[in-house]
Amino acid sequence: MDTRSLLSGIAIGAAAALVFDPGRGGRRRALVRDKMARAGRATGEIVDTTMRDLANRTRGFVFETRGWLSEGVVDDARLLKRVRARLGRATSHPRAIDVAVQEGQ
Repeated sequence: MDTRSLLSGIAIGAAAALVFDPGRGGRRRALVRDKMARAGRATGEIVDTTMRDLANRTRGFVFETRGWLSEGVVDDARLLKRVRARLGRATSHPRAIDVAVQEGQ
């Protein structure tokens, strides 16, 4: 018998003794079950968040690409919204800045 097999057998025996212990084995099994359930939920939440993020990034990329490829004249209302959106990313109080758009400028 080699050392690896002996150590594996000892580890498996110790784990079985802890899990199937009549005094505290039920508590240990419940703890392991709860930890596994929590890990499953956390993994599901991470996957959901990642998929939502990927979908949003893809959607944004598509709309941004469409915007770059279209060669149309931008009306004043749309230009005003774009300027306010850029301001919102650059300052903490974008509403404090007055923006006026007239004939595309």
